[in-house]
Amino acid sequence: MDNALLTAFRRGRLSAQQLREAADLLAHLGLEIEPSATGQILEQVLPIAVQFELSVYDAAYLELALRKRLPLVAADQQLAKAAAAAGIERL
Repeated sequence: MDNALLTAFRRGRLSAQQLREAADLLAHLGLEIEPSATGQILEQVLPIAVQFELSVYDAAYLELALRKRLPLVAADQQLAKAAAAAGIERL
């Protein structure tokens, strides 16, 4: 999430004030942090990356959505297309 906010700021989509406010809101959401990918999970990520022509970074998000059976928030069109093809709801 932080990376998406920083990217939006760098591209001029968020002001410095909006970036601070969004980061503050995120800090208070009580989000559950998924542990770093283990070898077993990485074995699933690489085939997903190859199948859908995604970066390993994006494939890890798709793998998590598949494993947890959760919708995916994705602004990236390639990731959104892959999520749809995998039957994952996009928010």
